[in-house]
Amino acid sequence: VPGDSFLQNNFFLLPRLVEGAREYLRTSGARYLVDVYCGVGFFGISLADQVEKFVGVEIDRPAIKAARNNATRHNRENGEFVLGDAQELLPGLLQKYPATETAVILDPPRVGVPRSALEQLREIRPQQVIYVSCHPATLARDLNLLCADGVFELRSVTPLDMFPQTQHVECVADLW
Repeated sequence: VPGDSFLQNNFFLLPRLVEGAREYLRTSGARYLVDVYCGVGFFGISLADQVEKFVGVEIDRPAIKAARNNATRHNRENGEFVLGDAQELLPGLLQKYPATETAVILDPPRVGVPRSALEQLREIRPQQVIYVSCHPATLARDLNLLCADGVFELRSVTPLDMFPQTQHVECVADLW
């Protein structure tokens, strides 16, 4: 992990975070995974054995380099990592795979996902969205938009107190 890149640092609860995302993905049966805001490839690499193919996108060049190295170290050959702005690349990435067989995992910065990217998800309607967030307020805002008019249904939210004695609660939400 490059010095300026992000990685969850609560190593006690990190396995539970991955298990939650893994269970949600397994339940959906999605064949493809688009890992948006992938950082050093943590979710894509961790979940690669559950899908035929995956792609991760990240704007941080050192993080993408680390993601590629991490994938090689973990023998993950069914995916790729793309450098660029997630909002700009999302439409193209979602067209790579059939929407009805694709899960999207979002792990955005604390500010959440830009509205235009959420609108793109609403329009394309992937089979599943797994949203990982450390900020309940932006998570609620973004889930309200994704679920408006019944486009997606919130099936479950798992909270994890990965930042004890702070107001932050990491949540993993499952939308179909």
